[in-house]
Amino acid sequence: MIFELSGRQRRDLGWNLVIVFTVVAVAAVEGLTAGLGLPLVLAVGLAIPLALAAVLAVWTSGGGVTVLGPEGIVVRRGALPGRAVLWSEVDSIDTYSAHLGTATILNVTTDSGRSFRLPPLQDSYWGRGPDPDFYDKCEQIIDFWESYASAAD
Repeated sequence: MIFELSGRQRRDLGWNLVIVFTVVAVAAVEGLTAGLGLPLVLAVGLAIPLALAAVLAVWTSGGGVTVLGPEGIVVRRGALPGRAVLWSEVDSIDTYSAHLGTATILNVTTDSGRSFRLPPLQDSYWGRGPDPDFYDKCEQIIDFWESYASAAD
């Protein structure tokens, strides 16, 4: 079973972040450079690297893939290396509210107490937008985990 953001969702998230970073950066740089007499063109030129940083942030963490298999779960975030966890190491899978309550995220906690979120599985009202199938996906993953964890015992 594979869960990943669609190209449209990733593009929408990217554009939202680029616009927000650019507006904030232009306003901040303009405010900082107003006393120095630097033109707005320079402020925009300084804002472009910040907009590119937003794109990089989406590429490395905003997207990703969650792959479920009989052995365990593999999580890959953009260009970052994947992380594999065996089903026998998973202690719990639950949701939590994040980003000041604007998103609900699926989280995995291991026997060692470490936890990590499953990248594309998020129900939010900013950036990605609400996912009407979020709780169905959560249920599928929990059922998958329970069936393989009980088979390993």
